[in-house]
Amino acid sequence: MLWPGWTIRLMPANGFHTDPFRAVLSLCLLIPGDGRKPVDLIAKHLHPHIGRGFVSITLQQLTNQGHHTLVTALCELAENLDLHGSLIDYARRRRVITPDLLDDNTWRTICRDTRSHPGQDRRLLDTRRYLVQNLTGNDMNDPAHPLRFRSANDRNVFSAFVTSLTTPLRHALHQHAAQHLHDLGVDEPVSWEPPRDWAPSLIPPGREPDDIDTDLLRRMVIDDGTLLGDAARLLDTSIDHIRLALEGIDRVDTRTGIAKPAQAWDVRQRARTLLTAAFLEREYIQKGKRLQQIADETGFTRPVVAEIAKELGYTLTPGQRRKVVDEQWLREQYIIKRRSFPDIATQCGVSEMTVTRYARQYGIPSRPQGVVSHPHMVTKLDSTIHRDIRRAVEGGLHGWQRLRRFLAITTFPTVDDAANHLSVDQSTLVRQIQRLEQDIGAPLFTRATRAQPMRLTRRGTALLRALETPQVQRYLTTAPAQGTKATDQKPRKADRMDVIEYRGTSRKTARK
Repeated sequence: MLWPGWTIRLMPANGFHTDPFRAVLSLCLLIPGDGRKPVDLIAKHLHPHIGRGFVSITLQQLTNQGHHTLVTALCELAENLDLHGSLIDYARRRRVITPDLLDDNTWRTICRDTRSHPGQDRRLLDTRRYLVQNLTGNDMNDPAHPLRFRSANDRNVFSAFVTSLTTPLRHALHQHAAQHLHDLGVDEPVSWEPPRDWAPSLIPPGREPDDIDTDLLRRMVIDDGTLLGDAARLLDTSIDHIRLALEGIDRVDTRTGIAKPAQAWDVRQRARTLLTAAFLEREYIQKGKRLQQIADETGFTRPVVAEIAKELGYTLTPGQRRKVVDEQWLREQYIIKRRSFPDIATQCGVSEMTVTRYARQYGIPSRPQGVVSHPHMVTKLDSTIHRDIRRAVEGGLHGWQRLRRFLAITTFPTVDDAANHLSVDQSTLVRQIQRLEQDIGAPLFTRATRAQPMRLTRRGTALLRALETPQVQRYLTTAPAQGTKATDQKPRKADRMDVIEYRGTSRKTARK
């Protein structure tokens, strides 16, 4: 791929995608002076996924936009490369530099020293891509490359990672790259670009790489969190120019708890020094100590001891799990006493899922969902309360709500009027009254006709009088909407309004 600085210089701010543009122009540097006419032959040498058509379209677009000097500049650049050469032998680097140029231990050491977050395997993968791309100029869109991008989202995540690199981490990676080249016997700088004066006739379609206000860019992107695309539009440049400029701005990682993963890695390194194969053979195998006992004696946690033991090839034998819930006791509590799983779990100090798992293990069938599974939610009333009220409330949920709605309906000539006033669906109100009549076992209303309004039956009148007694009124104003014990929670505002609306309207007015 073309050098980043020259990419910024040669690429217009709009109309081109960076990666294919860099690939096409790097390929174009091989065309001047090449005796082979077909561009496809040249493309196979460097970019097998970039063909003749893509090169022609890109150059035609640049010409149509008035960037006529770009082709001449590419020829000048190619000529100077032939005359003066490059400080970097990229072909050799692509042969000797492998994708595993940064191992996991070295990466975590770098993160520890720079107080950076090592992240998961994905972060190490992007770090390797970053190093390989900068050292070799490889195009990670090449489907043949081992570190290739798997999708468009994969490429976007990598771009975000490169932009987020802090200054200490970027410098540490640069030092690692230099040391890696030294170890390979490559006496070259980590990176290099041809000088600007190697293309004297160029009128750049883009901006010069250093032509940007870094102080303003810092305030916009780092301090204020402006998106890179928005910053590029405000500064009238490309998003890649923004990314390249951010690499030169000093920045640190301000996330909280950033050193914890590095500290955890240090702990494991110390554990590996102490918990050797000989140590575990003596303590774990010969003396028969449990992992927790070894952890207590060495000062490490049991998971760390288990992790090191697994790394050394030991097969761990966990102890027998303690039985938390006894089968006979669970059957008695759930089937005979009809307690709920949440209630039993609270008493045992475990989760509801644990009790459910034991019930399934013991073959205890679960009760159907609803009130029968939660008897603690069902209200029990005093025997002095009118029988119809007890029938409406006991053994189910929402009984008090249905009684409040019954009270409200008695103040209106029709159910429709009551539903409009209460701001509820008419069908919902009808179902509530039908359920109330079903619980009581008798009709409560004579339905309205054109000749006369809706009227109470004798049973409905008796229920209305019973609801007006002071004892029941206290229940109506304090009983919760879900049918739980009357003193457990306060009534909802909507339920209070039902009672207030009924009390504020005389029965004589309602009949009118």
